[in-house]
Amino acid sequence: MKQVLTLVVKLQVDVNQQQLLSDTANAFASGCNWINQNVNPHLTNRNSIQAFCYKDVKNRFGLTANHVVRACARVAANRLTARHKGRKVKYIKPTSFDCDARTFRFMEKNWTVSLSSIGKRLTAPIRASNYHRVKLKGQKPTSAQVCLHRDGNWYVHTFISIEDLTGIRQRTNHQPRNKTERRRSNSWAFYQLRAFLEYKSIKEGVEVLAINPAYTSQTCHCCLQLGLRSNKSFKCANTARCGWIGDADDNASKMIALVGLSVNQAGGSQLLACEVASLEKNPKACDDRPVTEGLLKASCL
Repeated sequence: MKQVLTLVVKLQVDVNQQQLLSDTANAFASGCNWINQNVNPHLTNRNSIQAFCYKDVKNRFGLTANHVVRACARVAANRLTARHKGRKVKYIKPTSFDCDARTFRFMEKNWTVSLSSIGKRLTAPIRASNYHRVKLKGQKPTSAQVCLHRDGNWYVHTFISIEDLTGIRQRTNHQPRNKTERRRSNSWAFYQLRAFLEYKSIKEGVEVLAINPAYTSQTCHCCLQLGLRSNKSFKCANTARCGWIGDADDNASKMIALVGLSVNQAGGSQLLACEVASLEKNPKACDDRPVTEGLLKASCL
């Protein structure tokens, strides 16, 4: 099971480059609309559409060969969507154009992208946040969509992160359980949940981190010492200096939050390296204890 994540990154282009992108988007939209109006409306296969109109579109609108191919693919996809919804294909606005591996290239070395346009190929830096840099590092996107947003700026939409969740149900079924528990775990929509989280997070500017669950439910989120888990209960083994007792899942969720913060905030490595000695003065339960010397405050809320 694979997941594809789409990133939206702002392009930093000058006035001349903006004009090139605008001209290309206009030509691409015009080509798509011409294809839809002049090619048999029953054709929904991009290869069939391309065979019928490739030369005409290339000559009429000045698109590169690969942009013509992507225009045919856009029309084919729109027709299939319209057919499934019982609607007509909508007029395509000149606000975007599609690219493939030959018309789009991402260069991590200087954080720029190279794009084919009607006039010439242009190179532009991208405005990449730390989140984008982490996700794009070591990636080689093979397709993208260049879009004009409502704020008047151009952005690149590019499917770069792949997560392999194969075998997760087999792992959860490793231990013997009754039919009800097995049916409940096998009905979990892991892929759908992760997809919803990723795309909602992109919209809100929040990063989703996949944390290795190993030992998260066996480690005390207050003093970072291994404890004892029994079914739904957890007890910190460091009874002399901590002794936190509570719900095992609650402890695990706070430990996962702690690991996540240690990754994405400055000085985060200190959050997982604090000493138990800092808690000696108040050996009460963690909920009543003031947290000092770098221990994550949020983890004990």
